[in-house]
Amino acid sequence: MNIFSAYLEKPTNIRFATQEPGEKIIFALRKAFVTNIPWIILSILALLAPTFYMNYVLKYGTLFSFYKGLELENIAIALWYVMSVIYTLERFITWYFNVYIVTDRRLIDIDFKPLFYKNVSEATYDNLEDTSFSMSNIFQTIFNYGNVLMQTAAEQNQFEFIDIPNPAKVQDIISDLAAKAGGGHE
Repeated sequence: MNIFSAYLEKPTNIRFATQEPGEKIIFALRKAFVTNIPWIILSILALLAPTFYMNYVLKYGTLFSFYKGLELENIAIALWYVMSVIYTLERFITWYFNVYIVTDRRLIDIDFKPLFYKNVSEATYDNLEDTSFSMSNIFQTIFNYGNVLMQTAAEQNQFEFIDIPNPAKVQDIISDLAAKAGGGHE
């Protein structure tokens, strides 16, 4: 199993912090990888931008004409690379650590925003009242990803798994687990 996968069904080598003894993970989900394409393209362009800029400098001269020498330009390019790498790492870490977990006992939504925010929400199946899924545009239909919405009777009345792969299958399994637990009034 690939740990970078957005869709892991019945993973055996994954554990999470609040996992109870004997609790089995049915799905470990992240946003579909295709949703990362915009920031990946932007990161590539950002990392290539200094190359295009240096070609411009060779043809037309520096933008820092008020300052003689390339020291300021080198500092600006180095800062550009640092900021581009920080942006890329932040986007990857956000994608990688925002996880939705479906176990045989409950649903868990781990929201992570580097560096200071982590929110873990969970709902048990007996609190689940309704589940649905949606694929709202052509990209979601082509790449088979979408949202699964769960209505609960608990304090947090909505649970959403956003942009996950294979939402129809995930929603079907969650509905079955809720029906077995006495929830899932569909």
